Amino acid sequence: MVDKILLVIGLLVAAAIIITGGFGLLQGDFIGFDLFGPRACSPGGWFSGYSAEPPPTDGQIISSGASPTGPAAQPGYSPYEKRVRIQTVVRPSSSSLKPEEEYAFLRNADDSSKPPIVISGWTLENSQGKRYAIAGAQKLALMDVNETSVFLPPGAEAYVHTGPSPINVSFRENACTGYLNENNKFMPRLAERCPRPDVSKFIRFTDRCLDFMERSIYTCRVPKIDETAAGIEYECGEFIDKHFKYSGCVDDFRAASDFYKNTWQLYLGRPEKLWRSLHDLIILRDSQGLIVDTYQY
Repeated sequence: MVDKILLVIGLLVAAAIIITGGFGLLQGDFIGFDLFGPRACSPGGWFSGYSAEPPPTDGQIISSGASPTGPAAQPGYSPYEKRVRIQTVVRPSSSSLKPEEEYAFLRNADDSSKPPIVISGWTLENSQGKRYAIAGAQKLALMDVNETSVFLPPGAEAYVHTGPSPINVSFRENACTGYLNENNKFMPRLAERCPRPDVSKFIRFTDRCLDFMERSIYTCRVPKIDETAAGIEYECGEFIDKHFKYSGCVDDFRAASDFYKNTWQLYLGRPEKLWRSLHDLIILRDSQGLIVDTYQY
């Protein structure tokens, strides 16, 4: 009798192995638990040993932008991971409520052989899970009508400011943008390396005029023709007024190969601070919500 029972049990077990291919038995599913833990059904399971954190689905994205494309990435992490870095985050003191004093500084850390990376449509996320989108910008500040996608060649930089722009637009720096410091407060100040007009070509002007222009070079300031410029002729004054300012500088030098600089000034236009004063975790995500870099302080 016992032999018959054992024979029946053996036949049932053999049939189960044939039907399930052995997997159900090996995993212990037929008795309701896994002998070896949960089975991996996607990247991040126990089998692969990888547990990348996928992008959250409940993050609030403030504003939007264009979407760059790129190769497929592992769940949670961007193909641009560590290629664009958050170099630093500058924030005001806890007693300050000024968002214009707050910015994140990004840099393309690729080697020079790599192509530019478009960051329009990327987001910066704070520890509350709120994301703030990087939009487009004017390539030629105050001259372009439309915005363009922001691209960072290797070594290029972007200041992503929390507050509004002093000139109401995001823009790429150029050889002449130093003039914009004069009537606007940028933080940090724009680079002041305005190109030098070749005064030797203007021999039609008097020595007093030429001397005044020489002393005005490199200041990235509109010269004040006052008593210090007494005696210069009217034609000289008109020339200075036309050429020694932002728009005149752009007209004179925009065709130069080194006119555009690899620095962008980008503004989120927020009325409030985004980053905590003492400690925070800031996440840079690409247009697909995948992690590019993090910065913790």
